[in-house]
Amino acid sequence: ECGASSDGRFITCPAWGSGDLGVHDVITGTDRLLTTNNWAGNQYAHGSAISKDNKHVAYAWFNGKDYELRLIALQGPDSQPRTILQSGDFEYIVPSDWTPDGESVVVRLFRKDRTAQLGLVAVKDSSLRVLKTTAWSSALGLFMSPDGRYIGFDITADESNRNERDVFVLAVDGSREAAVVVHPGRDLMMGWSPDGRHLLFASDRSGTPGLWSVPISAGRPAGTAELVKSDIAPASL
Repeated sequence: ECGASSDGRFITCPAWGSGDLGVHDVITGTDRLLTTNNWAGNQYAHGSAISKDNKHVAYAWFNGKDYELRLIALQGPDSQPRTILQSGDFEYIVPSDWTPDGESVVVRLFRKDRTAQLGLVAVKDSSLRVLKTTAWSSALGLFMSPDGRYIGFDITADESNRNERDVFVLAVDGSREAAVVVHPGRDLMMGWSPDGRHLLFASDRSGTPGLWSVPISAGRPAGTAELVKSDIAPASL
C-alpha cells in the first residue's frame, strides 16, 4: 500500500478516511494529502512509488470502474494528477519502483485474463514495455537496481504452494534472467544496497523471518547469502 523515498524522508500511503493519497514527512513529522477527491464517485488511491529525485509519485487510482496509473508532484502547490496508463484490461495496477533517470515507472499489471506482467511505463509518452508475463499470483516484490540495468523480483516456485518463493534478477534489456535466491521456504525481494552490490531479501530459512543479503555482480549471485537482521517481519520493511 505504501511507498518510501530513497532517502527515507517521505512515505506515501492511501488515506482511507478520504480515499486520497497522503504523504508523511519523516523529518518534520507532518502529514498532508496529495489528492483531494474525498471518495467522490467511489474513487480512491492505492499503492504508490516515489521517484528517486523525490519530485513525483506514481500511484494506482481506482476511477470507479477500472484502475489507472497516475502521476502527481510530491512537492509544490496546486499540483494536478496525470494519468499515464489506463485500460479496461487491467484488474489491478501496482507501481513498484522508478528507473533512476525518472523516465519510467516499474509496474506489476494484473490482467482480467488472470495473467500478470512486469513492465515499464514511460512517463513521457505513456508507452508500456512488458518485460515478463507470469501467473496471476506470482510476482510480488519488484525493485529496480541503482544502475537501472536490472529488476529483482520474487516469484512462486510452485503455483500449488504459494508460500514457496524464490528471488530472480531480470535484465531490463531482456538479455537474461538469473536465479539469485533458490531455497526451500519463503524468500521475498526487499530491495538493493545503494551501491547495487548486494540484493536484500526476506527469508524464513532460519525458522523465523529475517532480512538477508546476497552479493550481486552483473545481475548474478556472486557469493553466499548472509543474515543482516533476524526476527523481523517482511511486512515491516
